[in-house]
Amino acid sequence: MPRRLFALLAAVAMVAGAFGMRHLLDQRKEDKAHPLNLICVPDLTALCQIIGQRTDINVTVEPASQTSGRVVALNGALGIDGWLTTGPWPSMAEAGRQAKGLPRMFTTTSPPVLARTPVVLAVWPDRAAALRQNCPNQQIGWKCLGSVAGKRQWKDVPGGNPIWGPVKIALPDPGNDAAGVTVLGAAAVDYFGRPDVAAADFEDDAFRDWVSGLKSTTPTREPTFSEVLATGKSLEDVYAGLEADVQPALAQYARADKPVLLYPAPMTTVDLVLAVLPGRAGQRVRVLVASAVKDHLADLGWRLTGGPGRQPALPALGAGGGVPDPGVLDALRLVWKEAA
Repeated sequence: MPRRLFALLAAVAMVAGAFGMRHLLDQRKEDKAHPLNLICVPDLTALCQIIGQRTDINVTVEPASQTSGRVVALNGALGIDGWLTTGPWPSMAEAGRQAKGLPRMFTTTSPPVLARTPVVLAVWPDRAAALRQNCPNQQIGWKCLGSVAGKRQWKDVPGGNPIWGPVKIALPDPGNDAAGVTVLGAAAVDYFGRPDVAAADFEDDAFRDWVSGLKSTTPTREPTFSEVLATGKSLEDVYAGLEADVQPALAQYARADKPVLLYPAPMTTVDLVLAVLPGRAGQRVRVLVASAVKDHLADLGWRLTGGPGRQPALPALGAGGGVPDPGVLDALRLVWKEAA
């Protein structure tokens, strides 16, 4: 009897193993028939190049606003398996779909944060000295920066030098850039002096004038920070960007007269997220991208979540990104687009 039982169990195990092997082979066949496709924002081009080179993922780089527009408009397949971008964008896109009565596109409306990098200001020292004269407690923040921008010319700014010409502040484009909407969100929080900013607040005429002044000093295309360092003060007086991009370039800049690095209050981070579509392909993208982030993103200057990695120790980051809710950020993008 025991021999028969063992034989039966062995037969069952063989059948189960055969089914398991067949399932694995079918999955591999399906994987080969379905190449993985990932959309990546330009801010993450270096990481996405690594992903494309070291995995079987096809990577396309495009502005966050372009991907978001397609997500909101489509009532069908998006043609990708994942979207590597910054925090607000998947949530804003899903909110747009919900407003149109369309089903959710991704597995979650709030993808987990993979890595973070603070928003920083790089300011030439003489411009920083002039700005401090116009800021409360001589602390350069978004509100006073926008107020100075509204004066348009340094000759009209207390402490400014007329030979500096127009005030030039480089911001990532809040209408299209992955980080830009986060920067503008932080600026709005500082302007109103509270984190619970609502879309109704943006109807305030003084705030809209303040946004228009800030926009008037901003170039149509934000240069790279390396271009600012190479060209000097004639290109930009103040550069708003990501610590991951600005800090390494500034550390390698050899000249004595170089921009100072500031972390304006409220401390704000751009958060890296991966939104994936339901199904095995989305899960494969999640695993491969998570591996690439763990292995390479700290070397690119980002602060990884879940461990110290090689991230800068200071300043310490708070628990959240420091910006309003996605729906409020979407309304803020419209204010920027409407600004003269």
